[in-house]
Amino acid sequence: MKGESQAVAGVFGLVGVAAIALALLNHWLLFGILVWLMMALAMAIGFGPEYRRPPILATIIGIFLAYSALLLLLVSLDKPGEAPHLIWGFPAATAVLVFGIWPIGMVAGLLYGLVFSRSVLPEEKLRAFLSKFGSSEPER
Repeated sequence: MKGESQAVAGVFGLVGVAAIALALLNHWLLFGILVWLMMALAMAIGFGPEYRRPPILATIIGIFLAYSALLLLLVSLDKPGEAPHLIWGFPAATAVLVFGIWPIGMVAGLLYGLVFSRSVLPEEKLRAFLSKFGSSEPER
């Protein structure tokens, strides 16, 4: 499992280098999509080997696809020089950020919170960690 996490981290690094290259070449849409991919890879690293469980993997992939679709929508709604179309008081592209992209991040946080204690750091792993690295002084 450790090698698998290192492989995901390696892919993360390669995607990061590609994203920097795209930014330097002024390819902002592709840069944005790679940033979302980096976020998805970071979620996989955070979940550890549990990311391969179908519900978690499907959620990570779904978040990446949703973010990418919203980024494409945001770009298509941005029309410089035209009067902005307002959605609940926001220009349309800004409304996508406020009402679309921002709330999706909560899905990952909620999923992580739901599976953390039984999948990411179960009680036996926590006890082993604390026995190895915890304070040797008793609490007062």
